[in-house]
Amino acid sequence: MLVDSNLTGKFLTDIPQHKLSGSFKYLNKIVNSSFLIKYNGSSWINEYNTIENEYFFTNKFPGYLICNIRFEKTIFKRYNIAFNVENVFDKKYIDSRLQQSPGRMMFVSAGIKF
Repeated sequence: MLVDSNLTGKFLTDIPQHKLSGSFKYLNKIVNSSFLIKYNGSSWINEYNTIENEYFFTNKFPGYLICNIRFEKTIFKRYNIAFNVENVFDKKYIDSRLQQSPGRMMFVSAGIKF
């Protein structure tokens, strides 16, 4: 008869022990800007909290720090344009879905308020 392994006292996989985020927003007449910082601590690769010997050859995914910045301007009280930079420092990391981050991404957006 097969029995499941005892995982008592083990940490969950893909769940960082530490997470922290914060933001700063500066509003003025010329352009509004915001800065966001997110930290995800290291997380275990497998449920046994042991070294994974097939692909990663380590026991944890390393922690990472991501910074995002946004500049936004309202024109004529109805039109809005924005420029976003996500992952400003182009940090490469493995997320909880075992996918590598795409790195730095830049977006331009425009909108109208009705």
